[in-house]
Amino acid sequence: MKCFECAKSLSMYADGLVTFEQRMEIDTHLLSCPRCQAVLAILREEDEVIREVLAVPPLPDDFAKGILEQLVPYPQTDRPTESLSSRPRPRRRRWQMIAASIAAFLSLTVMTAMYVSPTFAAYISSFITRIGGDFGLKKAAEEGFSTAINAAVTDQGVTFRVKEILADPNRLVVTYVLENGEGKILDDLYISPYEGNKMYVTDKNGQIIADAPSFQRGADYADLMFLLKDPPNELFVHFEIARYGSKEQKNVNWQLTVPVNMQKSMAATKSVPIHAAYQSPAGINFELQQVTYTPSAIRLDIATEQSPAEKERVKQMAREITGKSDENTAREFGNYHFSYQLVNERGEVVASSNQEPARGQDKRTIYFTQVGETADQKTIWHGAYVPNPEPEQLYFVLQTVTLTEQADFSLTFRPDGLNQTGVTKTYEQLGETYTVKKVSKESDPQTKEPVWVIELDGKMRNPWFPRWNLFDETGKRYEVEIDYARTVVKGDRLSQLILVKGVDQLPQKWTLSMQTIQKAYKNVDWKVPIPPKP
Repeated sequence: MKCFECAKSLSMYADGLVTFEQRMEIDTHLLSCPRCQAVLAILREEDEVIREVLAVPPLPDDFAKGILEQLVPYPQTDRPTESLSSRPRPRRRRWQMIAASIAAFLSLTVMTAMYVSPTFAAYISSFITRIGGDFGLKKAAEEGFSTAINAAVTDQGVTFRVKEILADPNRLVVTYVLENGEGKILDDLYISPYEGNKMYVTDKNGQIIADAPSFQRGADYADLMFLLKDPPNELFVHFEIARYGSKEQKNVNWQLTVPVNMQKSMAATKSVPIHAAYQSPAGINFELQQVTYTPSAIRLDIATEQSPAEKERVKQMAREITGKSDENTAREFGNYHFSYQLVNERGEVVASSNQEPARGQDKRTIYFTQVGETADQKTIWHGAYVPNPEPEQLYFVLQTVTLTEQADFSLTFRPDGLNQTGVTKTYEQLGETYTVKKVSKESDPQTKEPVWVIELDGKMRNPWFPRWNLFDETGKRYEVEIDYARTVVKGDRLSQLILVKGVDQLPQKWTLSMQTIQKAYKNVDWKVPIPPKP
């Protein structure tokens, strides 16, 4: 990642609004870049100022009376207090203003030097009082679908505390904090879903129905979001955490299980059938099956399948590339995906399959993912997005269908005669350039048998892992494997290691032939209205 790429995302990173993959990439860049570290420090200082100087809106005449009835007096001090409304407003407004009633409540608490009784505070969900966040979570919390938990476990002087859970048939969001021995929230709240940690959701029989949650950081909390698919009424969230931290990982032993009752949110969920079908020119058939309205999100269910002609094309391609035509090989080469947008009646894009929308578009996409396959080999996809505060008519618009197709690119070189610059060739169709840098003899990292290693660099339009066939000057084919453990894709740069086994004597020439490419078809024309919530 370069500095200018990091700078574009630092604001959202500081706000805890980046994806897991983006966070890891930015964290890595920050480790060795003092300039971006300084920018991040400034952004976090501004966030602190924003939280302190939010302007207070005018209070209704009876507001103080209603609040004071639920406050417990606290001994007054002689130290003067300063009205928040008298402080200057910061220039940068990356956060939306807090809802008027919450801001007024916070202001009144400061100016009267009182505190809220625990009974009253229990009714104020952290999902409601957050600065930022999506409207769906706030709406669901306001309607009573969040549950205060306050379950905790402590090890090595650090406490993992689950504060609240909001769950519906679309997603389960766990809000937590990490506290030191004095109860202060740590600066680093990151917990990886991997790295020896296990975080998963089960039914009452112990069957895992969701795992590998996504992470999002807030101002003084963190969220873990599990994606759900047709969950039962009783769930259990399990935490088996061995380490935490984004930069310096620290070992702990946190074991915690939290029960979740889904009955209320399940009762509030409504599905509306659509059953709109489309046969795309690319050979993929679509069915927009239904829309499901849950307390925190709206979900579209989409089914796709290859047409008979497309299945035959994939089998023929697999046969030509590998010499095999079995079902498993055909499925491996038959990968495809698609993109869509949700537009309103003005033609504005409000959500899409792309979870990183273009500038000016509403960030309402929660997720888009493949969730399974039916018995008749239809692939099921779920796309969820945040509802709008006001009623709206949206339309599902198919944008592209991307197929796996046979590549037409090869790179010939002398394995024992490469110079310092290697051999370079450009794949004009893709606008990508590949360089064979070096051929060396090593031991296989796993089997320890001798192998030849081809070092390949690439400059690509989009990050991906190309696969290759290898032939010599006589047409003999060699079995190759990609060493994924040492292959790196960073931005548009590829550094790939290709292992060649069973070769004692190097041939005069080798030819690397790319197996497949991804080709996007945009000649699609399918627009379907989304029925409103019943």
